[in-house]
Amino acid sequence: MTNKYLVKLTPHDKFFFGGENTFGEGDSRNYFVKSNYFPQQTTLLGLIRYQLLVQSKNGIFKDNKIVSGKEKDVSELIGDSSFNINVAVFQFGQIKEISPVFIVDSNEDHLFPANKEYQFDFDKGIYAFREFNKKETNTYSNIYEFKNFIPYLEDYKAKDGLPDLLINSGRQVFDYSDVFIEQKKIGIRKYYNGKSEENAFYVQFFYKLKKGHSFAFILELEDGVKFETNELVSIGGEQSKFRMDVSEIDLEFDTIIPDYEKSVKSDKIVLVSDAFVSNEIFKDCDFAITDTFDFRSLRSSVNTKNYSKLNRDEKVHEGVSKSGKYNFFRKGSVFYGDDISKITKHFDEKIAAKGIGYNHYKIVNKKEAKL
Repeated sequence: MTNKYLVKLTPHDKFFFGGENTFGEGDSRNYFVKSNYFPQQTTLLGLIRYQLLVQSKNGIFKDNKIVSGKEKDVSELIGDSSFNINVAVFQFGQIKEISPVFIVDSNEDHLFPANKEYQFDFDKGIYAFREFNKKETNTYSNIYEFKNFIPYLEDYKAKDGLPDLLINSGRQVFDYSDVFIEQKKIGIRKYYNGKSEENAFYVQFFYKLKKGHSFAFILELEDGVKFETNELVSIGGEQSKFRMDVSEIDLEFDTIIPDYEKSVKSDKIVLVSDAFVSNEIFKDCDFAITDTFDFRSLRSSVNTKNYSKLNRDEKVHEGVSKSGKYNFFRKGSVFYGDDISKITKHFDEKIAAKGIGYNHYKIVNKKEAKL
């Protein structure tokens, strides 16, 4: 038996969710950084594991540290270590599954990144759906190997691109600016003695959520494990402050995924989360509209001594370490094909990634032909 919880995260003020592009150090230093809109699933996993330790009543966590000799008990509760994309199995103790993150508003409407098939129609003043189609050819395409057609989007205007949008269960699309407020911070980095660093000017962009909006996800835990509301939790490298509201629910994640617009000529899948698969997936697609980003995560274990220290040597238990860099497909990406099972197998084989909320998708079958 398991229990399901709806976890809502409401920022107390502005927040910053970092990615691969951080301020950095030395030659890799950046002076312009921008928050991601959504927290990574690994960030949510870290929050859950930490809160389970904090809320535990059996003396395994004290003074913000795992109590020496209690490592086995900790492993049984939250698993031995943080997420590793190369590990095939999902092993996080009493944590059974985490859904992809989404946004919930004061009317309990659920918002997800929209499928990347919309462009703004200036004549109609709306975001218009761009239909996928195929232009048949007599010869195989040099670009689309072994396919005797050229795929395209009807009425697509290259100069306008495909904007990032949000979509609700009623298939209504929104600009991100309808939900997010951007805030800019300009400053000069200083040493601890108060003197300014050389070339220390920086620009940092944060976000706020408009009133009535929260991040949310569904958490499934083993029966008997409680997860409680917390007025103040910290998330991300900037330690952004959120209120965490937790309520038991009887709700399946698949029931709140938007009803995406069907295409006429092809079945497709839409990513409702970020996803990690190899580029081999393109061999099984007729076409794809994708956006990608570089992904890293911080790694630690129950034997980690200092969670605020980033390892720069081989002392793996002294502090946390960075994972290798991977290329992820961004939520809202679309993959078209006549045999959807060949596409979905690429996502389904990543069991551990799917367990913490990556590699989730919705199959959208093509419209039925009118008789």
